Amino acid sequence: MTRVSRISSKLTVAIRDYRARRGMLPSEPPSDPTGLSYWAARALDLAPADAQLLLASVDTATRLGVALRMVQRETALEASLGVMGTLPGGPPSLN
Repeated sequence: MTRVSRISSKLTVAIRDYRARRGMLPSEPPSDPTGLSYWAARALDLAPADAQLLLASVDTATRLGVALRMVQRETALEASLGVMGTLPGGPPSLN
C-alpha cells in the first residue's frame, strides 16, 4: 500500500467520523486520492482560510496530509472542549 493510499484511507474514515459527530448527512467520498483531496474541502466545515490552504496545496499527497491534519486538529479541539456534536435542529437561538 502506498503512502497516498494509506493517507486516503485514514482521511476517509476521519471525515466520516467528523461528519457523524456533527450530525451531518453522510456523503460518499471519491475513491481516487486526487478527487478525495479536493472533496475534503467541501466535506469538512472549514473556515475559508483553512479551505484555501487545503486547496492551494501543491499536490495530492500534500492536500491529503493537510486535510487529515485539519480533521485531527478539529477532533482534538472538540475533545479538549468536551464538544459532543450539534443539537438536532441546529444551534440554540440567541433570542
